[in-house]
Amino acid sequence: MTNWLLQHEKQIVHRDLKAENIYFTSRQQVKLGDFGFSTTCLAEQTLSTFCGSPPYAAPELFCDDSYYGPNVDVWALGILLYFMVVGVLPFRADTIGKLKRCILDGFYTTPEHLSDDCRLLIRGILRPAPSDRYSIREIRDSDWLSEVEFPLPLEPFMLGVDDSDRTPTDAEVETRRQLEELGMSEQHIEAARSQQSRSSVAGTYHILLHSIQKRFATEAENVAAAAAATAAVTDTITDDHVTAVVDVQLPCVVQPITKKPSKVCVIL
Repeated sequence: MTNWLLQHEKQIVHRDLKAENIYFTSRQQVKLGDFGFSTTCLAEQTLSTFCGSPPYAAPELFCDDSYYGPNVDVWALGILLYFMVVGVLPFRADTIGKLKRCILDGFYTTPEHLSDDCRLLIRGILRPAPSDRYSIREIRDSDWLSEVEFPLPLEPFMLGVDDSDRTPTDAEVETRRQLEELGMSEQHIEAARSQQSRSSVAGTYHILLHSIQKRFATEAENVAAAAAATAAVTDTITDDHVTAVVDVQLPCVVQPITKKPSKVCVIL
């Protein structure tokens, strides 16, 4: 939600919001991808290109010559919310023509298991008139989301490190080392800074950095788990001056298999 709010505040509309473009990178981190249909527009500027997935398309896309980008994103967000809490899309049909009629009619049902607050939020978003729909801020302030703590948006990552601002992280140092092994020098990296994602060097940098960050995070978790298990092993239970050591299996440790000599039993 924070991402969409920041996106609209920067006058960027996505125009292809759907479940397939939402990525869960961790338990508390969700990313929005596929900006192929995205564009920039001013607050009162209208757009005329029909794009996106038809089941998520707002009514004005089917009947008007132009539309306001943020309102179309909000409608698609309502479709996505319905899909998340119900498990199916609110408007379904065998053909595009029938789907168009369903969306223009605006008729859909909400299951009984949905709370009243959730139903009100869905109805506030899926309103036929674009100007009547909830804004992103109104969605955030709704009763259904009143107790949700929204995380701050991720800081934009820029390729390259400015030594005057900060010291490169261990992951960034390792990434640059691996790039050098691939034949990409510091000059290549600095030359690619201005192009960012449009550079093959920048793309390789980001792929390597992401992989190394995941590896470092996994290693840190393993070290923490091993330290916790070791601390548990040292706990003792004393009873009548007898100390019993708690047997705890260390995580992710493969016990070596010791071969024992076989015994031969001779029957006389």
